[in-house]
Amino acid sequence: SEKLMVKHSDLVICDSKNIEKYIHESYDTQNRKINTTFIAYGAEVRKSKLSDDDKKIVDWNNKHKVVPNEYYLIVGRFVPENNYETMIREFMMSDTKRDLVIVTNPNNKFYDYLKALTKFDIGVIIITRKIKFKDYANKIYWYENNFM
Repeated sequence: SEKLMVKHSDLVICDSKNIEKYIHESYDTQNRKINTTFIAYGAEVRKSKLSDDDKKIVDWNNKHKVVPNEYYLIVGRFVPENNYETMIREFMMSDTKRDLVIVTNPNNKFYDYLKALTKFDIGVIIITRKIKFKDYANKIYWYENNFM
């Protein structure tokens, strides 16, 4: 259980300041302060060196029917705790003309469950595999309108 893991840990690594705060509020005692460290998820912020007409970029855009600067982007593991259901439902209710691009690995039970639940296979949501080439991924991210 969580309590036992925290109690017997030398160091608890937290990916959120709020999680770190929760660990201390829940488990610190007068006799023992839990040793934690915060390591944030990161994102590349430098502009890609690739040109807009780079073959990899053009091919990716064509393959996924993506128009540069005309989409919202979500990148992450396709798991319930990342709130995909809420993001997809809210996107589907919006009046936006932009697409929603989700970069993830969809081969799991949650993907099948969510697809059946939300019926999101409506041509505006693109699921693709992880983009491994760093500068290429950075260019795709640079085109997005909002990163979620």
